[in-house]
Amino acid sequence: MAQVGIGPTLLNMSLTGAIATVYVVLVGSDLNGPTIGAILTVVGFSAFDKHPKNSVAIMLGVFIGAMLKDWSASDPSAVLAAWFGTTLAPIAGRCGWRWGVLAGFIHTSVAQSVGQLHGGLVLCNNGFAAGLVAAILLPVIIALQPAQKDSAAPR
Repeated sequence: MAQVGIGPTLLNMSLTGAIATVYVVLVGSDLNGPTIGAILTVVGFSAFDKHPKNSVAIMLGVFIGAMLKDWSASDPSAVLAAWFGTTLAPIAGRCGWRWGVLAGFIHTSVAQSVGQLHGGLVLCNNGFAAGLVAAILLPVIIALQPAQKDSAAPR
């Protein structure tokens, strides 16, 4: 927000929130407490470098993952994975939308199965899953992309 000002920040927050809401409606899920909470979380973090361009790639990856697996994209867990999974948006923003789609796709599987790893003791299951995906995927991305001059982050 300090970089661009309050106006563009609020516009970004509203656009990202609208996309999140439209996604829930388009996949045929319910606007209930958890999904509205996820939408508000996305809106809140949209003030800090999360925007439609890098969030939609993650959402697309989660949607593809849900369609190729044995659950529906309208299941509450898949909808929550789509929006809490946008914590991986910096991967799409820095490394490209293709890596973002892959990160979202992987996140679907990890978020659905990571509860067995920690025995249900982690309240932020999607955040924990996103951390695992980022910790494993980002070194792979860095290793596969050509070295860039004067840049610490891959593009």
